[in-house]
Amino acid sequence: MATLTALSTLRMASGAFFFASPELAAKTFSIPVGKPVAIVARMVGARDLAVGALLHTYRHGNNSQAISRDADAGPNNPVSVSALIN
Repeated sequence: MATLTALSTLRMASGAFFFASPELAAKTFSIPVGKPVAIVARMVGARDLAVGALLHTYRHGNNSQAISRDADAGPNNPVSVSALIN
């Protein structure tokens, strides 16, 4: 459960960083700053923020058995959905 919490928090933090300040995010990763880069960075940030929120809300629900190792990797498992989105 701690791994899922860390993963969701990291995804939301990186998503918020890319969405709020795409220019700073581009400079952090030594990418030339320009309008197309800012648009792509915001899109990536929005996606990571949404996936992190999905994982975070799933963690707080009563879904502990779906996260177990015995659960199948179906569409109801948020880790599978996150992997599909990437």
